[in-house]
Amino acid sequence: RARLGYGLLRESVVPVSGAWQPEMLEAVRRGEVVVKGGGAGEVSENDGTGAALALPLRVRDDVIGALSLHKHPDEEAWTAAEVELVQRLVDQVGMALESARLFQETQRRAAREQAIRRITEQMRRSVDVEAILQSTVAEVARALGVPRAYVRLGTEAELPGTAAQDAGSESIPVGD
Repeated sequence: RARLGYGLLRESVVPVSGAWQPEMLEAVRRGEVVVKGGGAGEVSENDGTGAALALPLRVRDDVIGALSLHKHPDEEAWTAAEVELVQRLVDQVGMALESARLFQETQRRAAREQAIRRITEQMRRSVDVEAILQSTVAEVARALGVPRAYVRLGTEAELPGTAAQDAGSESIPVGD
């Protein structure tokens, strides 16, 4: 899972990395809402901001992150109504994240099935054994994004180092 993070700073959404806010870590560890800082004029221990609210982000029953909000130092503490509103929004974020994950998984499956179909069609077009093997190794490597792939035909008795091979049986190289 990618480690993603964004923050709203001076009305701009920017990627964030590095240390998490302390209240976010606590919300993730405990799996519940964390409220830090008190009333008007009280500065929280975070970064000179006012009261902080952190809620765990859940997908199904798994905590996958946290959302943290900070009030201006001159504002009152978080009210129960505000916490409930943010909790409902965080629940919606969790559902949206799950939907996005399912959509991406469906796209990956569809791409995999399409690659399998394309490779199978390519193999069926050929009637020549060497062409089938060449097509197979090229298409499978391309589909998986690997720089090298090999395919060979042979039986266990024809493998190098076996008694049958050492006894002089012949092997016809088909492709590499």
